[in-house]
This record gives sequence, structure tokens and C-alpha cells, in this order.
Amino acid sequence: MKNHVNNGYERIANNPIFSPYERIIIHNASEAYQVFKSFWDVDLMPFLEEFKMMMLDSADRVLAVHDLLLLGLTAQFTDIQAIIAAAIKVGAHAIILAHNRPSGAVQPGKEERTLSTKIVSVAKQNGILVRDHLIITRNSYFSYSENGLIR
Repeated sequence: MKNHVNNGYERIANNPIFSPYERIIIHNASEAYQVFKSFWDVDLMPFLEEFKMMMLDSADRVLAVHDLLLLGLTAQFTDIQAIIAAAIKVGAHAIILAHNRPSGAVQPGKEERTLSTKIVSVAKQNGILVRDHLIITRNSYFSYSENGLIR
């Protein structure tokens, strides 16, 4: 699946490898985790933090997975407008956010919860649903929606 990553904002629907009927449907956090994980270099997870978003159509089919940021060990992502702009550009109905943490810890901190709340609010104002926010590692994940932090 790594070869099917969009280049920038290219829709998977426009990729000749995928017909609209072949797009992956995301039913739950576990499926989102598996798709996201296929776009990560798991060997780099202990060294680099990455922030990605999955954009979904109204039937929760994956339109694209987009890299938002690649960071070192201590940086923090806060550009909410980049998230909204990317979702609008591909006509996404909903998004799922994901980032890894080089430490391997999956429990969100207060700052992460605050940022997720802001993203949900701004996305909603722009007519976009945030289905979930995952913190992922090589072998596990934390789902904001499964833990009642995104509804």
C-alpha cells in the first residue's frame, strides 16, 4: 500500500490503481490504525514523530492519506489550518488524525487533548467531521473516539 500514497493532495480516487469501488472503507479505529501503519516507516518511529491525516468521503471510504508533518523528538504540531485546507482541497467529508510518539507512550497528554479539541471545533465550523485521532506505535494505538475523547 505504501506505493499508493497520494503525492501531496492527490485523491486515491484519481490514482489509476484504485477505482472508486476499490477504496478502503474505515469502520473502526483498528482498521484506521492498520491503514495508517502501512504509511509509516515503523523503523523510524522511535526517532521521528510524524503527523498524518486520513481523508474520508461520506461513506467513510479513504480518499487520501496525507503527511502533515515530520518532526524530531521534541517538536509539536499546531497548524490546524493546514489540516482544514487539505481536507477541503480533496473534498473530504471526514478526517482521522494520527501521530506517533517516539517515546512509544500512547496515552495523550493535556496539550494533545487541547489541540484535538481545537481541531474538532475548527473542522466542524468548516463542515468536516473528525472521526478519530490515533496515537500509534509499532504494536498498539490509542483512539480518542474509543476512549470517549472525540464523539
